[in-house]
Amino acid sequence: MQDIVLLIFRLGRILTKLQGEVWQSIDPKFATMLNTLNSREVRVMIVLALRTFEGNGGLSLNEVAEIAGIKKSAASTMITKLVNAGFILRTENPDNRRSVLITVTPEILRLKEAVAPQVIPRIRQAFGCLSDRELKQLISLIDKVYASQNQEEST
Repeated sequence: MQDIVLLIFRLGRILTKLQGEVWQSIDPKFATMLNTLNSREVRVMIVLALRTFEGNGGLSLNEVAEIAGIKKSAASTMITKLVNAGFILRTENPDNRRSVLITVTPEILRLKEAVAPQVIPRIRQAFGCLSDRELKQLISLIDKVYASQNQEEST
């Protein structure tokens, strides 16, 4: 038990430090807007942003809920809040007119272009002490714990 507590505190310190450095590189007006969101809403926005950055287009509501590990009804509520806040867009799905695709706004894409050159090297530096194998193993372990927590939340 002591090992787990130590792990949580150490991970917390690492992530808090990285988060602080990320926040410092973000436009204060945008950071204030982000602070109005809860952690799940931020997670949904990050999932959408990464998907958009990768050039894969938007996601359906079902995909957002699945990737973010939340119920479809909760995802719908969050999407509406994020649309109203101006962070994401709903657009008609060209393959199925009865469904919509959810993407981030151009402002989010511009933010990524402004922040990435400062943030990505810092994140790489923080985890640069790990080999590729170790990093994959760490991600795998965190995914395992994350999946376990999502199962508990959905029951």
